[in-house]
Amino acid sequence: MDIIFELITSKKRKVVPIKSVVNSLGLSLCEALLGAYIFTGCDYTGRFNKITKSRALKTLRLFADDEAMMRGLKLFGGGEEIAHDVIDCLSLFTVKLYIKRQDDLNRYS
Repeated sequence: MDIIFELITSKKRKVVPIKSVVNSLGLSLCEALLGAYIFTGCDYTGRFNKITKSRALKTLRLFADDEAMMRGLKLFGGGEEIAHDVIDCLSLFTVKLYIKRQDDLNRYS
């Protein structure tokens, strides 16, 4: 049995199998999504200081091969106590959210 996500608007209904999302994005990125979502503002705040959820997802996808950052976001979304290495990962994710040029990013990585 597949788990599905149902998207409903006033005009459309779309059913998305979760397995296809995981296959498309990769397990590591999917595990980091909750932490990124929490870190960038949850439900009532749609932005993280001018950074939209869309921008956060694009950044996650761009840096999906950064295992330390993905691990930090995964741990941030899954527990109560935040370890220092997770805070370091969140700091790096924040820099990556705001950096626009690759040259600038290399100075912070």
